[in-house]
Amino acid sequence: VDKHFLNADSGLKSRFPHVWETKNYSPRELVDILKLQIRDSKKWSLDLPAELGIGDLLKANRSLFQRKQYMNGRGTSSLFNNAKLKTVHRVGKRGYKKHVLTLVDFKKAIEEMDEGPMSLGSGRVVTDLPKFQGPRANSV
Repeated sequence: VDKHFLNADSGLKSRFPHVWETKNYSPRELVDILKLQIRDSKKWSLDLPAELGIGDLLKANRSLFQRKQYMNGRGTSSLFNNAKLKTVHRVGKRGYKKHVLTLVDFKKAIEEMDEGPMSLGSGRVVTDLPKFQGPRANSV
């Protein structure tokens, strides 16, 4: 904020005496935010592998969600929207279970978020996670 906004005009700093610095959300908090967005949509849900594996996927790609355009929870909205598009493309005209998001949909969405025009693509996203073995303690 200081670098781009408050320093643009010397009088602005005096008009905004309080500036709050916020930390990035943890992978666990991002999962909670994403699941809340999905639940609140009332049209979409996660299949079981996505429900159980999304935490590992977000944890493995933590650096993606620390980029300026995705920090502080904005990335979960982008991820949810991109995963919905991947689901629609995957299901196509078949139409069954149209509103069920899979872990593959999220993996493809993360790849696109890393490669898209606003991404600063690092090429370091992780989508090849170990095969899911069931719930683990402290997975996020």
